[in-house]
Amino acid sequence: MQIDNNVLYYLIGFFAGIYYFIKGLLWFREKRLIEDIPTSTVRSIAMGLAEVNGQALPFKQNILRGPFIKKDCVHYKCTVEKLVSSGKSSHWELIKTEEKGDYFYLQDDTGKVLVKVEGAEYKVPVDFELQTGGIWHADLPDSLNEYLESDGIKAKDMLGFSHSFRFMEYDIEVGDRLYLLGTAGKNPYDDPNIFEADVENVMIQKGDNNDKFIISEKSEKEILKELTRNSFLGIFGGGGLSIVCLFLLMAFFDLL
Repeated sequence: MQIDNNVLYYLIGFFAGIYYFIKGLLWFREKRLIEDIPTSTVRSIAMGLAEVNGQALPFKQNILRGPFIKKDCVHYKCTVEKLVSSGKSSHWELIKTEEKGDYFYLQDDTGKVLVKVEGAEYKVPVDFELQTGGIWHADLPDSLNEYLESDGIKAKDMLGFSHSFRFMEYDIEVGDRLYLLGTAGKNPYDDPNIFEADVENVMIQKGDNNDKFIISEKSEKEILKELTRNSFLGIFGGGGLSIVCLFLLMAFFDLL
């Protein structure tokens, strides 16, 4: 029996629905985790999974500057993508990524705590985005051209035509208000020669048991609102899509 082309769409919809149903359960689990952890002040942080709010400050006066917008920050990540054509289609290919800033302080009214950023899930908006090259986009600025050339990346092809690039930068600027959910443990840099008096003997980082670690410019309320929406759409939308597609498959094969 020749299978109708619609069967392929039913199968794709069925498995896509299962995927989003599982994602919805994971989002709901994350939502419950955040709701169950009380927010602490820096001075009252207990060992283990903790939640705290405060301002980002540089560690040991290590102020960074992102390569594109040149603002004072404690951590930045930037990416460069190149538009690559293959046949009739094209896609953005990541050709360079740069990330700096391993540690920073989080400060509230009660003191400071050290944060190790490795392994964090960032909920930080794009601070800079620019697409260049091609017919409808601006030529590459000199500063960005120099940034590419520092890694031997050519802005133009052999015929002199400009490639299309997309530049993005994410910054945690000095003074940014942050929400953190991570594992609090003993500060390995507990050295009175480099530490100020109000720095707690604690460091927030990703836990050994793959515990949740979030660094966010969104507030806890905003994160919970987003997780509530996503989990609802994932569980009910994904589950509903799978059920409908399964019903259509069974109807096609006369299994009802």
